[in-house]
Amino acid sequence: MAASPGYTPEQKTEEARLRREVLELSTTVSTHPYWSTLETGTTVDARMALKHVHDGDSPLADVDGDGPSRQGV
Repeated sequence: MAASPGYTPEQKTEEARLRREVLELSTTVSTHPYWSTLETGTTVDARMALKHVHDGDSPLADVDGDGPSRQGV
C-alpha cells in the first residue's frame, strides 16, 4: 500500500483487508468451473456479459428467475 499521511492505522488495516478480499473474489470468479463449460472462443464474451448482469441487458441476466441464462453466449 502506498504511504498516505491521511490514513489512520485502522484505515490502512481496512484497505489491506479489502484488497485481500478483492483478490480472493477475483480468483474465485476467474477459476470457477463454469468457464470451462463454455464453447471455445466464447469465454471473453461471457466474461464481458457478466460485468453487465446488473444492468439487466446482459445475455446472462436472470430475467425469468431461474438462474443465469447462457442464451446468446
